[in-house]
Amino acid sequence: MAYWCHLATPATFGHAKANNRVASRRSKAHNDDVSTPEDTDTPENESGADEESAAGSARRGRPLSEAFTGMQRRRAQPLNQFLSPLWQRNLNLIKVPHFKTQVSPEILRLRATAERLNSIFKVPIPRSMFNTPSPAFREIAEGIDRVMRSQLVPALSRLSVTIQNLFPPNWGEARPRDWDEFEHMLAHEGIPVLRVPGPEIIAAIFAAKTPSDRRRVLSSRWKGIVTDCETVLNGVTHQRLADEREFALDCVKALRSGHTNAAQALAANLLDSVMRKFFSKEVRVKLTKNKFKDSGVTFDFDDFHFRAALTFAPVWCAHAEYWPDKGDPIPADYGRHPSAHAVSRKQYKRVNAVIALMLVTSVIKFFDDELKRRGS
Repeated sequence: MAYWCHLATPATFGHAKANNRVASRRSKAHNDDVSTPEDTDTPENESGADEESAAGSARRGRPLSEAFTGMQRRRAQPLNQFLSPLWQRNLNLIKVPHFKTQVSPEILRLRATAERLNSIFKVPIPRSMFNTPSPAFREIAEGIDRVMRSQLVPALSRLSVTIQNLFPPNWGEARPRDWDEFEHMLAHEGIPVLRVPGPEIIAAIFAAKTPSDRRRVLSSRWKGIVTDCETVLNGVTHQRLADEREFALDCVKALRSGHTNAAQALAANLLDSVMRKFFSKEVRVKLTKNKFKDSGVTFDFDDFHFRAALTFAPVWCAHAEYWPDKGDPIPADYGRHPSAHAVSRKQYKRVNAVIALMLVTSVIKFFDDELKRRGS
């Protein structure tokens, strides 16, 4: 399980330094579609292909380097490493509603107090003394318990709020089931999850157990996803992104009108244009150089801010190498290169057009936020 919380210096901005983690998770697809009657509208020519799963210039002005970090490899540490032994023991007082114990709450509190007294006074106090404690001992224990609770509960409450604020607002209460699976979903399935889609569809994506299941969610819920993208794009207000926002909204209109091929082609080229506008060639190459098929080297999440990783891991996935002159088969999953160099029924389909729109929407909103934050 990995937590990404790194920022980069300008020299290492956007570095997608590869590691040797090879994502090879493959599972049998389940038949449980997550859909609603009003959203389900999957053409026959998409159903079979969706089961398949495979994995300019420098911008004017200074780079958006604040969004990335350097080569430091700080990992999130378990909570107990940040607490003194005295406070660690107070974690026993946090109630988990789904678990029950055969020991009475009073005895548990008193036993925890015994441990704290051991730590404070360095005096071994047998637990048996607390099974039937004297009134005086009980009063002392309860007094210590009240003091510790008054310090611990507010601190943990603030910590909980801080942790929740780290997650994107469009996730709602949904969380990935497994972080390794989640990284694979971003870097090898190319499903964007930052800003779009909304909480209900995010929850359905996270609940899906296989790549094929997740693509079925995108296919069956495409109308809701398009609406979510439109909402986010309408919230893009920075003047430097005015043209990009309008082109992306054209993709929305095309999809709703049934012009999926036009939507996919425009979204794929718009992504390339946005990356060229705001990134130097060096940075752009680092974010889009995907040689996983040949080298087995994947996107390195540890080099990025959490939200930058959510944005650009799917971008990296969309740029998987494809060489038709080398006999590479046309992939069924969305890709920027096959969209440009292999116009075909296998590549051009509604679910891929929806993914392309999600991806360019996520990237445009990322730049909108960064430009506003920097006052550019």
